Amino acid sequence: AVTGNAGSTGTVTLTSAAPAGGAVVTLRSSNGAAATVQGTVTVAAGATTKTFPVNTIGGTVPTTVTITATYSGVVKTATLTVNPAAAALLGVSVNPTAVTGNAGSTGTVTLTSAAPAGGAVVTLRSSNGAAATVPVSGTVTVAAGATIATFPVTTSVVTVPTSVTITATCLGASTNSTLTLNPRLVGVSVFPAAVTGGNGSTGTVTLGSAAPTGGAVVTLTSSNPNARVPASGSVTVAAGATIATFPVTTSAAVTVPTVVTITATYSGVVKTATLTVNQPFFLPDASGWLTVPAGAVSAAFSITTTLVPAQIVAHISASAVATATVTAPLTINLTNRGRKWNLNNVVFKDGGKASGYFTYDPATGEYLDVNIRVTPGNPPDPNSPLGHTPEDLYYYPWPNGFMPTFVDNWSTASEMALQNPVTNTPVSWTYLQFNFAQALTNAGGTIPLVVDPNVAYTPYCTEDYSPTCTPPPAKISQESFALPDNLYGVPTGFFYRVVVSGSVTAQ
Repeated sequence: AVTGNAGSTGTVTLTSAAPAGGAVVTLRSSNGAAATVQGTVTVAAGATTKTFPVNTIGGTVPTTVTITATYSGVVKTATLTVNPAAAALLGVSVNPTAVTGNAGSTGTVTLTSAAPAGGAVVTLRSSNGAAATVPVSGTVTVAAGATIATFPVTTSVVTVPTSVTITATCLGASTNSTLTLNPRLVGVSVFPAAVTGGNGSTGTVTLGSAAPTGGAVVTLTSSNPNARVPASGSVTVAAGATIATFPVTTSAAVTVPTVVTITATYSGVVKTATLTVNQPFFLPDASGWLTVPAGAVSAAFSITTTLVPAQIVAHISASAVATATVTAPLTINLTNRGRKWNLNNVVFKDGGKASGYFTYDPATGEYLDVNIRVTPGNPPDPNSPLGHTPEDLYYYPWPNGFMPTFVDNWSTASEMALQNPVTNTPVSWTYLQFNFAQALTNAGGTIPLVVDPNVAYTPYCTEDYSPTCTPPPAKISQESFALPDNLYGVPTGFFYRVVVSGSVTAQ
């Protein structure tokens, strides 16, 4: 008798020495699924015995196999019992694999084969007993003849997502599974996170799992009356949902920027968010001059004009040098500069689009600001960075990343040239160029872009020179990406696309 795949050795014995050339004995197994033998075995000339291997395959129950040997019309048999292989630990799992703290999960241990008489004892351990526990006994028994057993995993309330490893060990073998515990209340947020007094914000509470029947009531408080949560002091997440929003109203009476803490509490978990309430803007007097009173550190203002974008671009001159706190009234003059231009129906040949605006000041020949977003082609080319984040935003002078957009110094009233650095090592960049059919002036109006839908060029090439590559002509609107020759062994690459339609309109 053998266990599982241990194998056995058979022996054939003759009544007398084998003749010259040996004696060939035929072999056969009655159950090839449990034990296999070779088709024949040869007893060497002059010998009376010969051994042969018997390969065994353990099943789930003991199996009796008859091995038959035949030689010269004589048939002999031997019996071999193949017992099931000893049970070993195959794995442990938990279901569900993620729960909200205080909700249980079920663990399952699985053996490679049926447990022996008396069962198989599997040792259990949790990597974080404060968050999730296995049975107090620290074990689970797989009943005799069975291959699996389940056990409960009890969890506790957590305030942050927590991963716990459940480990099972049997006969020296160990395996594990991960259970994730989520807080009942994941967080609270407000958007916008900064508002001018008198304007509202929207708060959002997020649960770690769907709210129960009847909904989940989350308590709300504010640290300052200048920002108020609903009078009920709570918001209810509907049954089956995980989020709910609530209004935050603010006071116009604030005189300095005020940071307010919004607190949400649910099932013992507390989360906070901060909202900054800024003092309301006020208008300068009719002269356009704004006075900072003596003893003050700042004065806010708002200005209504069609000559500047949403972010105020202004020429500032002062009657005195500014200090942290002025000792005499400081008068500042805000003078409008330039004209804001909006993009209209700007489409690239690959189907991508450009939208947004820029401001140009003809008096100084400066592009004061740019906020233009481009989209990938249609369908998008995954190999080209053009139109893909973060190279999809040309944003100046406010930073759009650690390498912000800049306006090339050859830009004029007839051509706006922008660059987005993509990498420093090696140097690569995207380039957006708009050529205008007539020079930009403060007279405004609508000006077409210079385009050529039928121009021939190479959309992608590995070298930026002929005959390998044919870039678009220099004086039509276009966008490109360049990664030129470098010392770092990075393959060069160039992508091009031209604008086929579009115009700009002064606001």
